[in-house]
Amino acid sequence: MSKMISVLSCAITGAGKVRPSNQDNYFINGTIRKGVGTEKEIHSENTKAEEYICAVFDGMGGEKSGDVASFLCARALQECFD
Repeated sequence: MSKMISVLSCAITGAGKVRPSNQDNYFINGTIRKGVGTEKEIHSENTKAEEYICAVFDGMGGEKSGDVASFLCARALQECFD
């Protein structure tokens, strides 16, 4: 029998002060950033679970399609998690 754990998690993504676009993504127990673009996004949750996975996907700062690459990585993990 697995033990339930209580987890409070938060992810904040943003373009920062130098880059024109937000290339970051995250995976928090099945949830990923909703898309790509310049907007800042904040996600938080407080849950109880037997297993909990968090991951950060840092864009390629200034490289073309870094936002797409980090989104695809987050999406791939999401598919494995499902």
